[in-house]
Amino acid sequence: MICVALAEQPFKAILEIIRQEEMAEIRIDLLDLTTEQLQHIYQNHPQLIATCRPGRYSDTERYLILADAMKNGAAYVDLEHDAPQDFRQSLTQLARTHGTQVIVSYHNFDLTPSLVKLQQILRICESQSADIVKIVTFCHTESDAERLLALYPVNTKPLIAFGMGTAGRKSRLAALRLGAPFIYAAADTGKPTA
Repeated sequence: MICVALAEQPFKAILEIIRQEEMAEIRIDLLDLTTEQLQHIYQNHPQLIATCRPGRYSDTERYLILADAMKNGAAYVDLEHDAPQDFRQSLTQLARTHGTQVIVSYHNFDLTPSLVKLQQILRICESQSADIVKIVTFCHTESDAERLLALYPVNTKPLIAFGMGTAGRKSRLAALRLGAPFIYAAADTGKPTA
């Protein structure tokens, strides 16, 4: 399954895109939508991921935004592996209440760590009450992408691991073949999220 990541789109464009897509990630931190518009989006599609990365909003604001998304039907919530523990645990408990699956994610926009380090990251994410673990790194070489894909034989929870950059491009398709429940792709319009 392909998950289309949506950023920098107006409300009406998002509604049109999600009507045509099986699954989408709503990058709340990269959208200028009202609370009511976000609620409408989550109430009208059964396979949406609520993601609100740090930076634009405080952790308190992010908590309220993600909690509201879950209350309104978000199927998944994406929480950073290094988010404050109380923030992550509280949202995880709320996710259980609303039947929302928790994606615990790790991103490295500069490089792909060693295989030993990647395995450590995988274990940390798995231990944080993840339903799905997401590990995404920047790949400078094809061997970087191969290290990411080497996580699939050792994961204990559903895993989405793939590389950014030209060298990581093939890892997206390989991830699906290796068992990733879905993979991310940019929408045809708007700004790519990675």
